[in-house]
Amino acid sequence: MRNLPSLLETTVNVIQSLTDGNKTPLHVGEVMACWTYLAFVEEIIVFEEIGLNTTVDKELRDMLEESLKVAQSHKKEISQFMRDEGIPLPDQPQAKSHTDPDAVPINREMGSLILRYRGLEIPIERYSIEA
Repeated sequence: MRNLPSLLETTVNVIQSLTDGNKTPLHVGEVMACWTYLAFVEEIIVFEEIGLNTTVDKELRDMLEESLKVAQSHKKEISQFMRDEGIPLPDQPQAKSHTDPDAVPINREMGSLILRYRGLEIPIERYSIEA
């Protein structure tokens, strides 16, 4: 029972610190988490734009458009939070231009492809887009 007053005092101090309007600055781990999340969301946006540029399926396009709206909302919210906290924003990837997925003919052979990873080059001779 002798710890009860210190427990109550600690609880009151925590509640006051949350409601007194004084904000403590973010520590390096929180800033890193913000940067990491923003980079993640920006990459999601790029992949969703690529998906929109390469699919003609109505259901998939609707899903990608909805996902893109959510990701853009998250990007806007975390970017504003970071600006408000004085955290500089990282460089952002450029938005993908809109293309017509029907512009690439079905069964179009794309030629050879070289996969590069950590200094290794893996040739993939020929691949094609199948219907």
